[in-house]
Amino acid sequence: MAHKTLRRLVWRQHWSILLLILIGLVGSAAVQSLYGSQAWHTQSDPRLIDSQVQYRRKHHDYVDSVGKRYSSKQAFLKDYQERQLQVYRQQPTKKTKTIRGNFGTQINQYYFVIGILAGTVMIWYARRRYLNEFLQTLGYRRSEIYRQQWLQYGLAVVGGVVMGSLVNLAILRSQIPAAYFTYFKWQAWLQDLTGDAVVALCVFAIASLATVVINNVIVAGALTLSLYLYWWMPQSVWQNATTAIAANYLSRHWALGCGLALLIIGITWGLAQWLVSGYSAEQRSQLVVHRSLRLILLLIMSVPLGVILSRIFRGFILSNTSWPSLVLGWILGLVVLTVWIYRPKWSRRLWELMGQLR
Repeated sequence: MAHKTLRRLVWRQHWSILLLILIGLVGSAAVQSLYGSQAWHTQSDPRLIDSQVQYRRKHHDYVDSVGKRYSSKQAFLKDYQERQLQVYRQQPTKKTKTIRGNFGTQINQYYFVIGILAGTVMIWYARRRYLNEFLQTLGYRRSEIYRQQWLQYGLAVVGGVVMGSLVNLAILRSQIPAAYFTYFKWQAWLQDLTGDAVVALCVFAIASLATVVINNVIVAGALTLSLYLYWWMPQSVWQNATTAIAANYLSRHWALGCGLALLIIGITWGLAQWLVSGYSAEQRSQLVVHRSLRLILLLIMSVPLGVILSRIFRGFILSNTSWPSLVLGWILGLVVLTVWIYRPKWSRRLWELMGQLR
């Protein structure tokens, strides 16, 4: 009974935000599918197709824009429909079981951005409105409150991804002829959907943990976003570029990727509950809520910041590898973050002035 009462109280406090999360996720999927179907109709315009093939009288054949020859225009049209107009054509066909293709079937990055926003807003809103303090006066522990908030927001994120993906598929089905869904397979589609939902829940969990530790909601969200974009740092450094987004990795290593994401979700879930149990109102004024975590946070934040700063120095350092610019960027990032997190005496006046400007 106590758990049901807490669930209702949390719902009454957060229902408007939970509804916005669902609307945002479903809406982003609907917009993606509408743009995708519009792109398909543009691509299938007969005038556009005719402009991409020419008849050669001398050879009595047809040639397309890349020089490929066809015995007849019908042969060209058949090949064009296969290569250019199939909605769920596998990309790439040999390396992955995914059926992500063109025309609104790609990975929806807004799923993950909204997941990050959900994780940060969940903690920020409760702190700003003193909602948890109110629930504590009713006898509920902070860990119980966090669990209930996490479950409701997590369900909103996962439910929004599922409903959005269904809406996306329904709109594409209604706007594009069924003959162009040759490569669609329910098993592969459900696998892609599961990967999207797990990644969205994972970034949500990381964002909520980051906001539990950091009182600045903007920094917490930016940290989670940078960890998502630079999620596989060694490869990012080695290839001198950002890697593919995490969900792309899932399409190639689905079981391993989902397993690792679920492990991260479990770790962040347990760690956040432990941290909120020791939270007090006096810690609101601290940048890092738990001082013992300042060094760990410094090291974690320095990695993506170092990679970002290294891109600035890359044009000024002549080297065959990215390591010199990376090391320089990382050192500069450490210095900046140390001043920001530890706030030495000589810098306090600067932070006071910045606080007044805000």
